[in-house]
Amino acid sequence: MSDQEVKIPEDLHNIVQNSIQTGLTRRKARQRQNHLTAISAAAVCCTFLFFFQTNAVFAKTVMDLPIVSHIARLFLASDSQTEEISYIADIKIPQLENNDQAEALNTMIAEQIQAHEASAKQRAKEEYQAIIQTGGDEADYIPARISIDYQLYCNNDQYLSFAILFTYVRAQSSQTVDCYNVEAGTGRTLTLVDLAGTDYQQRIAQEIQRQIQAKPEAEQAVYNDDLDWISLIGPERLFHLDHNGNLIIEFEKYEIAVGAAGVQTFTIALDRLQ
Repeated sequence: MSDQEVKIPEDLHNIVQNSIQTGLTRRKARQRQNHLTAISAAAVCCTFLFFFQTNAVFAKTVMDLPIVSHIARLFLASDSQTEEISYIADIKIPQLENNDQAEALNTMIAEQIQAHEASAKQRAKEEYQAIIQTGGDEADYIPARISIDYQLYCNNDQYLSFAILFTYVRAQSSQTVDCYNVEAGTGRTLTLVDLAGTDYQQRIAQEIQRQIQAKPEAEQAVYNDDLDWISLIGPERLFHLDHNGNLIIEFEKYEIAVGAAGVQTFTIALDRLQ
């Protein structure tokens, strides 16, 4: 410590008094601010409670706000790749969770995928053997490409809609699609009867014809004449639901129109079928 003498200011008393007064003033200001903040918060709370209690429409609106929860969720359960001289296979298996009723559907999906996979691999082996037995060179052989994948269309509090896609590619390609439409709350598989009633064929046919007639004449001309819409929209007709819950009906190339028109897709709001 330094031995230098410390000189005490002559106005030390005034400095101390001024500092004390400044501190008290700031403290009172903070107290007033906190008090006003508490009053403002209480006023807002009371205003909301008063409005909530006296306005029945507002209260009902708040109570009826939807709570979003995907009751049934689709996820990738397994993803495997295998390669042999006759094929290259990429197999994805989806499954459902968060639903007590999903077990039976998961079993069905797994069994169908296994059946398609076994059939495609057997086809690839037979094609390879046929080429080799007729003098083909193993070194030049191009293996078949086997793909099993899925596509999610809709997953909300009402519906879960997805498809399993089975694709086989070698000299020519082919694809098979299996659609699954599930009621989210129950896990029940939905049919066109569930969505449009027992007379769904007539209702859907009328809506599709209405949409075609609304097209320009040049676009209407691509459709085949004398189509039997009732038989086209039978129990085996594939469909799915989009993210808005609309019904999607697709017709394959050449099925209802000339080949150049490609796949024909119709989007139908469910309330139009009621």
